[in-house]
Amino acid sequence: MMKKSNRILILGVGGFIGTNVFNFFINNKNYSVLGVSRIPKTDNSKTRLAFIKKVHNHNVYTYKSLNELIAKIKEFKPNTIINCVGLIFEKKYIGKYLFTNVIFPKKIITEASKFKLKKFIHLSTIDTSISPNIMNRHLNYYAYSKKMGDENIRKICTDNSISYTLLKSATVYGNYMNDDRLISQILKNIKTGKKLNIHNNSKKNFVNVENICLLLNKEIKINSSKTLYLCSKRSFFIIDFLKFVEKVLNKKINYRINNLTDKIVENIEFKSYEERYYGTKLRIVSFKDWEKINISSSITNLYKCNQFSVSQIQSI
Repeated sequence: MMKKSNRILILGVGGFIGTNVFNFFINNKNYSVLGVSRIPKTDNSKTRLAFIKKVHNHNVYTYKSLNELIAKIKEFKPNTIINCVGLIFEKKYIGKYLFTNVIFPKKIITEASKFKLKKFIHLSTIDTSISPNIMNRHLNYYAYSKKMGDENIRKICTDNSISYTLLKSATVYGNYMNDDRLISQILKNIKTGKKLNIHNNSKKNFVNVENICLLLNKEIKINSSKTLYLCSKRSFFIIDFLKFVEKVLNKKINYRINNLTDKIVENIEFKSYEERYYGTKLRIVSFKDWEKINISSSITNLYKCNQFSVSQIQSI
């Protein structure tokens, strides 16, 4: 039997991306995997966490406080940590952005460095490169806090001789999305026939979470440090994307176009591996190197498997 020398700790397994990352690695016999999540407060996280605990209860740990999590890290002594924790939207307490996206990963790396952590992989966002002039207020807090967190991670890992990978991705989609995600709403709309309200026609770039998992599996084995900007081959205006999904699934989408706002939250178009994104020059990961699953096949599979949103978990 192969010794499982690589111990992987996955943070945030109650979230959409964390659930998918955990399911991917827990089925790899070469790794010893522990998924952790704070005791969930939202219905989405409670549902996803209950789902993965049904099958892999002994590999999932829930904690109330940061001290409890740190104690678990000391016990597990991971070689690799994959951080899927991130606060995207908070209405009341702006300080939560700072704690979740900046302070939390800093504390985790600091503690884990005492136990010979070799690799820290952090899921961030390509929105850290968006110009403040076109951000809405929410995106400012999210992007700024993620950018601060990324800079902290680079410094702490470098100071402690820990290799790191920062994955800055465009909009992620896949199994077990929140019900309010655009692709989740579209697929649910097709199944129920309810009308979908379109409020803006911004350009979007969608990255499949399965492709991210495949890339993570590569990065775990690489000791060098790097920042990767992830996008898919094709970007869509939202209305064009609706037409694209109709063509792929051969289904009619019932939608209504409301007063479209000119405010662009995300406007991405990558045609080559190195382009300017809102005035910032980025190095884009070669599509052929990581995008194994294209959007047409993934949309089809999500629709057929009926696992595209949290609400579908109840029927599995």
